[in-house]
Amino acid sequence: MALIQSTQQTSPDEQAREPGYACVEFHIQDMGAVYQSKIWEVPLKGLFFLVKEGSSVLAHLRTGDEIKARYTPLNRRKPGDYIKTKIRYIIQEQTGRFKGHYLVGLAMMEEPG
Repeated sequence: MALIQSTQQTSPDEQAREPGYACVEFHIQDMGAVYQSKIWEVPLKGLFFLVKEGSSVLAHLRTGDEIKARYTPLNRRKPGDYIKTKIRYIIQEQTGRFKGHYLVGLAMMEEPG
């Protein structure tokens, strides 16, 4: 797993905000399970989800992996979009709001819908 440790404090221009989607879910082949998490967005980091430090999910995620993820919109009356997605980064947060978690960056590789 390619990890980057972050000890930087979050500046006001990096405040997390919710994107147009509420959560992301994808199948983890090796575990035979579906992983679901809230989506976050920070200007300098882009879209990401959190994984708690020590979670068994971390062993199944790699930077550069491509997954077929289902994104649930904030307006949950609409169906979710299945979008080919690439894992951009996995960063371990040492301080701040997300201390004790890994940030898993997402890059949508195709247009929603």
